[in-house]
Amino acid sequence: FVEWWTSGKSPEVQVVRLLYTSPLSATTFTLSFSPNPTIKKETSNLPWNASPDLVRRELLNLGWDESRDSLLLSDVKVMRSTLANGYLWTVTYGDNPDRQLNDGDQVCL
Repeated sequence: FVEWWTSGKSPEVQVVRLLYTSPLSATTFTLSFSPNPTIKKETSNLPWNASPDLVRRELLNLGWDESRDSLLLSDVKVMRSTLANGYLWTVTYGDNPDRQLNDGDQVCL
């Protein structure tokens, strides 16, 4: 076991998976982000086949943390993969070395 300290950043990656057993048409889902127990923000309804750009925009639009007077999210990348029976969105936080927001552990979506 080796342990060391580095000031370098490591982006956090979370995965959102939507699986289905029968064809979908009007199905929607939402994502929520709660950086502390007093704040919970939720996206608007997203279509079951939401593009990565739409998911990213909705996450960024979660807005402002009034208690800390700061943005909730700003450094977010989203990619989407097609599965045999659904989609998988990969959300990466803190992948910009010039920004400080969203570094380290993030609450799960």
